[in-house]
Amino acid sequence: MPEGPQTNERPKDVLLVEDNRALAGLLCGLLAARGLACIVAHSARAALDLYHRHQPPIVVLDLLLPGATGHRFIERLRSEDLRLPAVFVITGVFTEASERERLSAAIPISGWFEKPFDTEALVRAVARLRGDGDGRLEEVSAPHEVAEREASEREAAEREAAEREAAEREAAEREAVRGGPAEPVFDLGSADLSSELTSLGLQTNLRSGVVGPSLVPEILYAFFIAKETGEIVFESEHARKVVYFRGGTPVFAISDQDEDRREAIDRRSFGLTTQEIEDALKIAQGTQRMIGDVLAELGLLDASRHMELLREQTRVILRSLFTWVDGHYVVGFNVSSTIDHINLKEHLGALILNGIRDAFSLDRLRSLLPESACPLPSPSPPFELAELPLSDAEAWLLVQATGTRSVGRLAFMLRDRLGERQVYAVLYALLLLGVLWVEAP
Repeated sequence: MPEGPQTNERPKDVLLVEDNRALAGLLCGLLAARGLACIVAHSARAALDLYHRHQPPIVVLDLLLPGATGHRFIERLRSEDLRLPAVFVITGVFTEASERERLSAAIPISGWFEKPFDTEALVRAVARLRGDGDGRLEEVSAPHEVAEREASEREAAEREAAEREAAEREAAEREAVRGGPAEPVFDLGSADLSSELTSLGLQTNLRSGVVGPSLVPEILYAFFIAKETGEIVFESEHARKVVYFRGGTPVFAISDQDEDRREAIDRRSFGLTTQEIEDALKIAQGTQRMIGDVLAELGLLDASRHMELLREQTRVILRSLFTWVDGHYVVGFNVSSTIDHINLKEHLGALILNGIRDAFSLDRLRSLLPESACPLPSPSPPFELAELPLSDAEAWLLVQATGTRSVGRLAFMLRDRLGERQVYAVLYALLLLGVLWVEAP
């Protein structure tokens, strides 16, 4: 039998195996906040190496991994004379009951979480299983209890969204009757962008990092999968933008950039004159406020158009972040904000697909997606294809991604209908979203 870990450092409590680095970072931060020592692997091969070295009592395992699935990791553990860990499965693809039964027959499964999942429920279950730190393992609640709680939360969120839309319609109807501006439906608070004030909300459960070529779509997807509530502050040398989330969905964004303020207005004319826009921009710049709030105070926007402008500004800011390849970010979990949330009316999968398709250059995409990779359909994708805005040619590309054709081959096949950059962009987005995956060679 292989020897146990030979090291003077603190024994590791949890091995987290997740290829989405942003999601791995979020989960590892939450586990560390519970006092658990966590190590992270982004592939099945790396996971095996780390398990051999540290032999932690708990493994949190994503089944869909690059090169080899989590099944391969479990098979290797079974084939070796090693103490088997308690395994928590997180998956957005292998969700069938038969899949759970097959894995449970191979290794004890302590918890099963289907993406998107409640991260707090996962962290609580892992902490409870780890016990009080003396190494004893305890029983955890059944996975169906987590599923029931998540279903209840989804129903509550749907009711809340319907109530918001009804409130917006009612405000617009009141204004039409009165012939004047309606009272704001929501108190959105003041969006102060100063570093000092924003950081006040980020004093607990912090995680920071460097913005790289793939960070923005990865961290947006990670927040969605983890159903997190909080905020992400993005900063570069010349810009500062903040995105707010509730239950994994972006609900508001603010920026200190004039082009973000102006583009949102340009996309929706609102019947404003150039002079009115310029005057409002000057006030917004001088007071560090959103231009929509200024226009509403000046009586130039009614409640319904104010809300539409806030939606458009949030979309513009989110889209602009897809162009970022450097800078840094700070994440705050469960941050209470005075800014209320709005309904973007755009599925996160569509937002990510559009952002990558519009903003990623071919060189950037080539650095992220090997030409030799052969993508194939996920058995059970986390998104309905109807939720993704695919053109006819892009849908045909998806049909051709059967695992037998490389990215380079697919780009050649569709060079006249889509062009190489768009083929790479769509394939990379669908891989990130779990609609496609790449099997071991």
